[in-house]
Amino acid sequence: MSVTVDLIVACEDWSRDVANITPLCEGALAAAVIESQGASGELALLLTDDMQMHTLNKLWRQIDKPTDVLAFEAGENPAGLLGDIAIGHGVCTRDAADMGRPLSEHLVHMVIHGYLHLIGYDHIADHEAHQMQSLEDAAMRRLGFREPYGVSSPQPATGSTP
Repeated sequence: MSVTVDLIVACEDWSRDVANITPLCEGALAAAVIESQGASGELALLLTDDMQMHTLNKLWRQIDKPTDVLAFEAGENPAGLLGDIAIGHGVCTRDAADMGRPLSEHLVHMVIHGYLHLIGYDHIADHEAHQMQSLEDAAMRRLGFREPYGVSSPQPATGSTP
């Protein structure tokens, strides 16, 4: 199983602040696919700024503020398109600083989080949150990063699907 990513860096702050961004994102997706035994296919990954995330969040979720990650499922299709993930630089940078994590590590987490949304995982109900967060933790461990939540103590996740 594999995922092909069309990486679009629309905010140059990402390239400035995160080294080796393409292999980092590709590795995050590969780990997420392995841990979730998820779908193969193609997706677009947009790394953008808070202004565009604000616009997307307001348009698709009617929430009038920027967010860290949005995932837009493609649904069933013969071309194997999984959907689109958008990740905002400003919110992610602030969240990473608040958590005492490097931005690169938080980006990896948000890519994994977004992919899991694309393949149908969510974190609205507690049991769903625990399952999704366990997969995120496992994928992060696979890549040598710290667990974002800790398997035994699920916490509300940031980001959401529209």
